[in-house]
Amino acid sequence: MPGQLTPINAYVALSRSRGYHNIHLLRNLEERLFMQHPSEYLRREDERLEDMDRRTIAWGRGGIPGNTYRRTAQLAIVALLIERQYQASTLVKRG
Repeated sequence: MPGQLTPINAYVALSRSRGYHNIHLLRNLEERLFMQHPSEYLRREDERLEDMDRRTIAWGRGGIPGNTYRRTAQLAIVALLIERQYQASTLVKRG
């Protein structure tokens, strides 16, 4: 709604200031503006990225979750089969 202060608008306005001594409030702000995430989409995206970060760290430490390990093994087998097929096709072309 035009003229309505949203969490994103409040964040942008306050983040552009050069310090708290330069901020002058002309009206009271509702506390809920700063107690909720500014965007549900961005909140979910933050959670997704944090989950990927945790999984990457676990993978790097060797603590790969079971499903990830199986998927990695499957991909390695597929890569091996593709490599063998490529090698066989180059031998046929040479022969």
